[in-house]
Amino acid sequence: MENIITFRSNKNRPVKVNELLRLYRTRSNLTQNELAQRLTLQSDRMVRKWENGQSLPEPIRLKKLIEVFLRERVFTAGQELEEAQNFWAAVKAVFEFQSSNFETYNIFDSGWFEALIAELALNPGARVAITPDKLAPSHATIIADRHNLPIQLTSLIGRENELSQIKARLESARVLTLTGPVGVGKTRLALAVSFSLRDNFKDGVRLVMLDTLPGPEFLIETIANIVGLGGNSGPARTVEELINYLRAKELLMVLDECDTIVRKVGALLDRLLKGCPHLTVLATSGESLGIGGEKIFQVRPLSQVELGSGLPHEIGGSDAVSLFIERAAAVQPDFKLSVTQQAIQTIGRICRQLDGLPLAIELAASLVEGLAWPK
Repeated sequence: MENIITFRSNKNRPVKVNELLRLYRTRSNLTQNELAQRLTLQSDRMVRKWENGQSLPEPIRLKKLIEVFLRERVFTAGQELEEAQNFWAAVKAVFEFQSSNFETYNIFDSGWFEALIAELALNPGARVAITPDKLAPSHATIIADRHNLPIQLTSLIGRENELSQIKARLESARVLTLTGPVGVGKTRLALAVSFSLRDNFKDGVRLVMLDTLPGPEFLIETIANIVGLGGNSGPARTVEELINYLRAKELLMVLDECDTIVRKVGALLDRLLKGCPHLTVLATSGESLGIGGEKIFQVRPLSQVELGSGLPHEIGGSDAVSLFIERAAAVQPDFKLSVTQQAIQTIGRICRQLDGLPLAIELAASLVEGLAWPK
């Protein structure tokens, strides 16, 4: 079943439930991780599944989602109740269609929602309401913080040299693109670098996560919203407004996961960089953005030791093995104490089979609980 609701884009295209959820989160300036924290989830895994259309929020989570979106003023001013009801009804309908045991959602609690609206009227937040144009945030969107970077809950292992090199290159590059295979850690590096530089730019750092865009047509609107400027005009005029807004700002913009719309991102950045002399861009992508002045930094897998030549203690000192042990210890607290030299060699073989890719190593390490390791 296509989980379509009665909401249409500026091209009159129906928008699915997961697309609308992504759009509302984008309007709120919350990352997936930040939204997960608001919902008291342990990680952003569930948010990602909702936005990818792999699952639906259960009633208690959906209610909290709607509360967060209301507090962040993502619903159209004067139509908050109607839009919240439509959102609830859409999720309810899809769930009940897919359910095999006749489960059902409760009916939307209008009384609870109206009480929230009254509460917000008494305690207005920093954000302003969305204009009647359903696709565009308000021009007066307020961003109080110097950055919108998510808090990293785990340490970055084995990337000290890369961090230093990237920061050094950003001192002279207007746009630096981190490239490399999926899972090599481009996003993690970009976040670490940008967080360490957050005080080096007068107007701060802004992260734009492009993997959550409902579609390429939302690129300009999303960037405008995140840097503090909304717009309700056509694409060409919005680009000019964005240039005028950023022209005097000394800002680091982080564009994460440009892969699916590389050419569109490149074309936009070409105009922004020419019109905004103090703008610096750090991007992550599987390939170059193909624009003038772009510098490339190839992110490589974590260092390893050749199993045939390295001593056990040398293998254990490799970045890949260190990452595995660190992440495994998060799942099984006594893991570090129980790892023998023979087990380290086994871990070294696992990391080599995984090509030293951090994401694959972390996933493998998360499965160690209950496994028997060589003594």
